[in-house]
Amino acid sequence: MKAEYINPFLNGTINVLKTMTSVTSVPGKSYVKKNKLSTGDISEVIGLTGAKQGSVVVS
Repeated sequence: MKAEYINPFLNGTINVLKTMTSVTSVPGKSYVKKNKLSTGDISEVIGLTGAKQGSVVVS
């Protein structure tokens, strides 16, 4: 996983949380999950379409 790919998603999530909930968050260490279960207190699912398809989950 390259930081240049994941950092825009992390920065966007931090910005949305601060704007919508007045909560300042600090991301932990990033990793690729091997299962589909979301166990975080807050999870964000971003759908991707176009040349590449799939989803990104920030939890």
